[in-house]
Amino acid sequence: MKVHYGIRSFLINEQFFLFVILCFCLLFTGCGKRKNTGEGGFFVYCLDANDTKVAFEEYTPKKENTDELIRELIQRMEKEPKDISMKKAIPDNVKLDEYSLNEQGDLSLYWSASYGNFTGVSEILRRAAIVKTLCQIPEIKNIQFYVAGQPLTDSNMNAIGFMMADTFI
Repeated sequence: MKVHYGIRSFLINEQFFLFVILCFCLLFTGCGKRKNTGEGGFFVYCLDANDTKVAFEEYTPKKENTDELIRELIQRMEKEPKDISMKKAIPDNVKLDEYSLNEQGDLSLYWSASYGNFTGVSEILRRAAIVKTLCQIPEIKNIQFYVAGQPLTDSNMNAIGFMMADTFI
C-alpha cells in the first residue's frame, strides 16, 4: 500500500492548522485583564440588594484629571445605582474624609469612623466595590483604607494593607 501526499493534501493540512490557530486566538482574546469599558467608560461597582455579591454598571465620567476622577467616582458610588436590584457601595452615613495618592500609585482613603460599623461580608463587599472601581484609574496601583485615622484591620486586628482590584475574586 502506497501513501501519496501531494501538494493538495499539504495545503489542506496547512489551512486546517491555520484555522485551529485562529480559533485559539479568538478564544483567548476575551481573557485579558479589563481596566475599563473602553470609550472612556468605567465600571462603577456596587452591591446586590442582599449584600451577597458585587455587581457593576457602566459609567462614563465627565472628568479626566486623576484627582477629579477619584472624586467623581467616589461621588458616583455614593449614589443609588440605576438598577433597583443593586445598592450603592458607600452608604449615606459613611464619608470619605480625605485621600492621598503618591507617585507610586498608592491611594490611601481616610474614611469616617462610621465605616467601622460594617463587618463581615458586607464590609468586604463594599471594600471590593470601592477598590475595583478606583483601580480602573490608570494612575492607581494599590489602595489602602483608614478608618478614623487608623489602618483598617481584619477580625484578628491585623492591618489589611494595600489592595488591588484582583485582591478580590
